[in-house]
Amino acid sequence: MTYYEFNSDMLPHISFMNLYSSPEPYRHPRRIPGEYIIFFMKSGNLFLSESGIDYHLKEGDMIILDPDGVHEGTLPAVSEFYYIHLKPTVFKPFELPTDISLTEFLENNRHLTNNISPFSQEMYDHSRLILPKTLHVADAAVRNKFELAMNQAIFASEHRQEHYKLTCSYCFMQILIDFAACFSAQVLAGANLNFSKSQQRVLEALTDYLHFHYNKKLTSVDLENEFKMNFDYLNRMFKKKTGTPIFAYLNTLRINKAIELLASGQTTKIYEIARAVGYSDEYYFSKVFKKQTGMSPKNFLKLYQ
Repeated sequence: MTYYEFNSDMLPHISFMNLYSSPEPYRHPRRIPGEYIIFFMKSGNLFLSESGIDYHLKEGDMIILDPDGVHEGTLPAVSEFYYIHLKPTVFKPFELPTDISLTEFLENNRHLTNNISPFSQEMYDHSRLILPKTLHVADAAVRNKFELAMNQAIFASEHRQEHYKLTCSYCFMQILIDFAACFSAQVLAGANLNFSKSQQRVLEALTDYLHFHYNKKLTSVDLENEFKMNFDYLNRMFKKKTGTPIFAYLNTLRINKAIELLASGQTTKIYEIARAVGYSDEYYFSKVFKKQTGMSPKNFLKLYQ
């Protein structure tokens, strides 16, 4: 399988994007595009060959065609598909490191969300959007979001709205993120890393609960009572999903909230910030803060004074 990595160093430049509908059987012409093309099937069938490899695309299928690859239709068929033409700089070749599996790579990539401070620039440097050559999108919600984004971009382009090219780039980014997340979910589901619907509901509720109650004292007993579930089991599921145990996740959440308060200048009193994010002990808060950020809250505060 060929994979593509989005080049996050630059804004994606879109040549054009639209919907093609063929009421009569259609055979795609032979061409070397000179840029990337993404096809996404809305309905019908599309029979393509690229560089000697045949593809049969059906509803919900996506394919990325290479700038220097020769592609052409192999059979006529009735089809309706969206297409996006992208400058060659939008993607860069992606090669999986030899010491890690695709599942491990995508799992680590997903866990960055919880392990990198939202106030740093590291997420831009380390989070990587990966797409495969072909992808089937079965999730109706993702497909609906795709069509909404495409329709917004098409409307802006056809009516030459102000900054319509930026609208196209913005809509494409939405599409790219959803497709990359869809691909990641499929790979991890195949590795039995995903959960049943009931487990997913519990984990989503638990995450929401932590984000809403981070400023309160929380114990394992509190969580057991709230979710009617053994804490050790709950913790194992949560770590499997996020890569982080519950209370390590909670500490990171609290410290990030503390950074926000320190940076905003709402208060300069460390004990007030500690209590506001769920720590009754100012000294313990300072210890956790320094462990996570590399500096004490007082030294961090000096950066904004």
